[in-house]
Amino acid sequence: MSRIEVLFVDKGGVLVDNRNLAPQWRRLLGEVLPRELGGDADAWRTANDRAHVRKIERWHERHRAGPASGARYFLVAYDRLWLWDMCDTLEVPRPAVEETDVIARRVIDYVLLRLDAAFPGNAEALRAISARGVRLHTASGDASADLEDYLRAVGVRDLFDRLHGADLVDTLKAGPEFYRAILEDCGVDPLRAAVVDDDERALDWARQCGLRTFRFAPDGAMSSHAVVRTLGELLPAFV
Repeated sequence: MSRIEVLFVDKGGVLVDNRNLAPQWRRLLGEVLPRELGGDADAWRTANDRAHVRKIERWHERHRAGPASGARYFLVAYDRLWLWDMCDTLEVPRPAVEETDVIARRVIDYVLLRLDAAFPGNAEALRAISARGVRLHTASGDASADLEDYLRAVGVRDLFDRLHGADLVDTLKAGPEFYRAILEDCGVDPLRAAVVDDDERALDWARQCGLRTFRFAPDGAMSSHAVVRTLGELLPAFV
């Protein structure tokens, strides 16, 4: 078996514990949105509670359609519509399209850079893996700008090369096409690369592309892929 030279790392559920995000998002939005658009912090938090439901619905609707091109446009529009939904709830005039996109980016940057949601020990494990000469890339369906913020908040941005980022390859993380696109983008031989993700279906897609797969499951859940409870358990694979 070839030595693993590249590791693709998922964000949500691997680098970031999604269970800790919601209350922090709510609090931080209450801090930043009144500065951007005026109004009351609690009112913006309530507006986000409603807008977030529609945001998630749009995410699933678009991903059910498959990983066709258009990911860049979708991710920008996704954030724009989320901000407009909140404005509509509070009867705040919608900013123009370009202004909305700038404000949404500032708001998201403010929140993501202040999140405290890393899995304990994973940052140290990634440093140890990188020290063994393994190149690190992300493999996430998020926008690459969001990944930049998340990695900075976790304290590991300096370890990573390409931040995939569905927008980076204009392909949604909705099928094996996503992994083919990031492999081509990096010029990586799949036989010398691996993926760590918490999502069984995503790992199935990665395996179809020839990548070695690891399921990140702190609770030790059963999987058809090799299971690791911490990223530190990956270290023996990089000898």
